[in-house]
Amino acid sequence: MSRLDRDLSLKLRFKRLFWRMGYSCPLEVPVSHYEYSGGRRKRTDLTDIDVLGTRFDPALQPSRVMADCKSSDESHNRIFWLRGAMQYFGADTAYFVKTRISLRDRAIASRLGIATLDVNGLDRLEKQFDVGSSGLPLADPGVYAKQLSLLLAAGHAADDGRSKHVRDAQHFARYMYWYIPKERRILNLIEVSRNLAPHLRGDQTCDKYFVYHLGLLLSLALLEMGGAILARDVTDVPGQVRQYLFGGPMALADREKFLALLNEATGANERLEPDYFGELLELINRLVSFPRQASDVPRHMEALSFIHTLDVPVAVEAALEDDFSVETLKLAKDVLYLLVKVSGMSSSLIEELNTT
Repeated sequence: MSRLDRDLSLKLRFKRLFWRMGYSCPLEVPVSHYEYSGGRRKRTDLTDIDVLGTRFDPALQPSRVMADCKSSDESHNRIFWLRGAMQYFGADTAYFVKTRISLRDRAIASRLGIATLDVNGLDRLEKQFDVGSSGLPLADPGVYAKQLSLLLAAGHAADDGRSKHVRDAQHFARYMYWYIPKERRILNLIEVSRNLAPHLRGDQTCDKYFVYHLGLLLSLALLEMGGAILARDVTDVPGQVRQYLFGGPMALADREKFLALLNEATGANERLEPDYFGELLELINRLVSFPRQASDVPRHMEALSFIHTLDVPVAVEAALEDDFSVETLKLAKDVLYLLVKVSGMSSSLIEELNTT
């Protein structure tokens, strides 16, 4: 087995472990930098996070955990890098994972607030959390390879297979989503999805998978907003949603003033809120009204994706075991229904939800 294969095996095992801890965990999350020159946007790859997990508590407050997984003899410099990555992503906990870890590296990591784990420690944690009982093939390299290929193939029936809107959506899901401020993710994701919608086909598995992937990203962004609302003023959900989406109270006031002047000058009747604002507000109201059930929507969304697009023969109840909730499943479906409806996608892309 090559070193890259061993690294992937460690990443997938950690994803499965974090899943059992209640985290939704994408792998190999890129850290990018963007510059604008001559009217063009240029992206530079800085690094990537092997495993990035997000979990929401019953008040929708997020906690993040990350893992850096290496089978080779990485130097202690990697531990210092991991501390910077924690700060960049606002992670509460990080694991430095290697086949073997020296006493020196353990001491350095401990001083920096980083947990260390070698393969023997990982074996023990997997037993303690009973990862083998999971009904989802979270640690299967073949399944992960299929997920990556489906993401790359999304929209392949459009034009020559790579229309601009398809490329933009793939780029957003892979890079921009993690780069832009969290307050901008909801509106940007829906805008990208609207442009993508004409290029998706309900009879294409790759397109279905991409919709579920966008749904997962949307659910994370919605819960981030829900947590902000619960922490500020749950008695004024509409006002808090508007402030969150448009950059805070001062930025919102500036936007409203500019729009009023524009309408006065042009005779138009433009609104600040998007045309789907009412439907978005209705969903947010449900999420913040049932925060305990809403907190695990991302993992229920992932389970639906495995079952309906990766042909995993397991019921959603078995996939989530004791964490399964009928109410949470309904909220996860509601997120997908909203995404498909407001973006103009074909309902056939998620028709399997009617049988779940």
